[in-house]
Amino acid sequence: MNEEDPTGDVSVGFCAGFEVHIVFVQLGAGDCLTAIVNGQRAGEIGIAGTPIAGLGLGLSAGVQYYVQVSNADSLDELSSWFTYFAATAAFGGGVEGTFFWNNHWSGRIILGGDVGVEAGAGLSGALGESYTWVKVINGWFGVAADAAHVAYDAMKLLAPGFNATSVLNRARAIADQYGPGVHGSSCPK
Repeated sequence: MNEEDPTGDVSVGFCAGFEVHIVFVQLGAGDCLTAIVNGQRAGEIGIAGTPIAGLGLGLSAGVQYYVQVSNADSLDELSSWFTYFAATAAFGGGVEGTFFWNNHWSGRIILGGDVGVEAGAGLSGALGESYTWVKVINGWFGVAADAAHVAYDAMKLLAPGFNATSVLNRARAIADQYGPGVHGSSCPK
């Protein structure tokens, strides 16, 4: 995994979740072991949990393993309301992807996305809302954080060749299409 990003901080999470989409309604949840991989808070690690609810069109159900990337400087920035667009295509096995951005507008815009595999069946697309809660892992003289880092490093092996920088730079390019400064003055270009 390439975790070098000269343009700003990056969070990377390794996640598992599920989703059910019945005609117009999508429901699901995911949990991620997420770390800040560079910048002032590099090494910060924690659990991020996100229940989702959206509207769209589709009929699908499945469990997912995915990698999630954002421009968060700290895990605290991920503890927020987000708007998302998600798409799934699985027939026994398949793919899923999500693009998300925070919607509280009280500061810097956090945006990101995930891509992964899904075991399930169906085809769906939805636009929805989610709230992510975050628990930073620390304490016990660093033992808990050390154990979390060992687990995180093991999960990296399941995503060989994943490049967090290229995913985040693509997301920044999309944000730039909406005009200068859309991702906030503190999000370096």
